[in-house]
Amino acid sequence: MIVEVFVPKMSDHMAFGEIVAWAVSEGDWVEEGQTLLELQTDKVVVDLEASASGFLRGVRPGVVAGARVPVGETIAYIADRGEEIPALSSLEAQSPLVAQAAPDRERGAPIVSTPQRSSGEPPALLPSGKVRAVPAARRLARELGVDLSQVTGSGPGGRIRVQDVHEHKSRATAADDAGTGAHATWETGAALIPDVQDIPPAPAARYAALGVDVDMTRALDASNALDHSRTHLFCSALLLIACDRAFEREAVLPGQSHSLAVRLATKTGSMVVAVDAALGKSVSGLASELAHLEEEASVEASGDATGGVKLIVTDLGVYGIDDSVAAPGNERTLGLDMGRVAKKPRGLADDTIALVPIMRLTLSFDERTLDRLHGARLLASIAEFVAEPFLLL
Repeated sequence: MIVEVFVPKMSDHMAFGEIVAWAVSEGDWVEEGQTLLELQTDKVVVDLEASASGFLRGVRPGVVAGARVPVGETIAYIADRGEEIPALSSLEAQSPLVAQAAPDRERGAPIVSTPQRSSGEPPALLPSGKVRAVPAARRLARELGVDLSQVTGSGPGGRIRVQDVHEHKSRATAADDAGTGAHATWETGAALIPDVQDIPPAPAARYAALGVDVDMTRALDASNALDHSRTHLFCSALLLIACDRAFEREAVLPGQSHSLAVRLATKTGSMVVAVDAALGKSVSGLASELAHLEEEASVEASGDATGGVKLIVTDLGVYGIDDSVAAPGNERTLGLDMGRVAKKPRGLADDTIALVPIMRLTLSFDERTLDRLHGARLLASIAEFVAEPFLLL
């Protein structure tokens, strides 16, 4: 059986997909669900997976890293070796908008890019001359004031990822601190503080961010059943209680206490309010408490009474934001950002596609406090509780 490989439409406004890097070569055997290539949509970088098992054959000439392919365009086939497949014309001949491939690459051949870590290697560039980076890395670079042309990418084809920006910023900060030549002593009464250089340096921050899409169908049903007028506050309350239960179930912080807080907007900025005392309430009760806090918001932030690890929930979806990646304020802080709830296509168990209300959750943290595997467990557990509110009853 011959199966077409094509660029799917992943959003209402998506017209093209940009080839980031091939993960397999023409003639390779691929399994159903295996990643064929990385594709840049109008918002994110996604893995395009094989919809069947077979040999990758007939790759369209010009479909190489950096090429822009119209939505719905067939770019290759998955078939048995003996099957006759249609010949595909060159991508450049199909559309003048498709970017030209690099001249030193063989036209029409899928390219597997190997991550490069050499600090002396120039950053990977798109054919347009723009530095190759995922959108989240670009946003983070703007927030941290990082020049992407100075960052070495670890992704396919040298593409810059979020972790690369964090690591570059940490190295730059450490270099700036070393360049100050902090070599002085201070006198306090009769005691002298030892030379700063004699104190072992603290390990550099290692920030990480994990994201997951959550089906909000049942959460919205619960909000409607309770006739809650502020859906975003109901979802925030549900998320806070889900976080508390996930910490309890997963035990990802052995020997450490945790506290929960929510970031609220004020007329002059924002404030972080601890909510641990209200966690014994129902979801609806906590939502009402958040509504009261939002109305009475001031610029004074609540302190951390526990001295442990604090997780701060921020609702950016109320402003129409899909996702966000921000460095935590310090080593002991975890950030959990909520994106907007928007209907997106999802494959169902009966192989049909339906529009489902989806919310993006992004957990950011310092790996000195929480390693990635534990972070993944925690986020997956939170997502499960939010998607299935009855588990919190």
